[in-house]
Amino acid sequence: MLVNNLKSEKGSYLRSAVNQPVDWYPWCAEAFEKAKERDLPVLLDIGAVWCHWCHVMDRESYADNETAAIINENFIGVKVDKDERPEIDSRYQKAVSVFSGNGGWPLTAFLTYDGYFFTAEHIFLKMQIMVFLPINPS
Repeated sequence: MLVNNLKSEKGSYLRSAVNQPVDWYPWCAEAFEKAKERDLPVLLDIGAVWCHWCHVMDRESYADNETAAIINENFIGVKVDKDERPEIDSRYQKAVSVFSGNGGWPLTAFLTYDGYFFTAEHIFLKMQIMVFLPINPS
């Protein structure tokens, strides 16, 4: 059984993702240090236990082994419960609103390893991940 870095979390939204194949971290310094060490962007998933579309995305995207492998190889995954960390949700909802004109959940934001926002999606589907992968220049 896979267990990611959410195993010590107490909130039900993060606990619901413990056995997902994405190597999730909670919002913590360790996640951003790992992103810097591996020179990878952060894939930030913000949702809530009461959010229907968050569970759909978890089931259809993050529980998928192929999608998880792509995420684990190319990003550091960070999962946030908007009800437990409203300050994080607020910061990135504002960024998305400026960027796209609207907000909502689930929110998948892409950040630099020092936490700067560079783009986001509200619904993150398996095929959309390919847009964010680097292109081999050769």
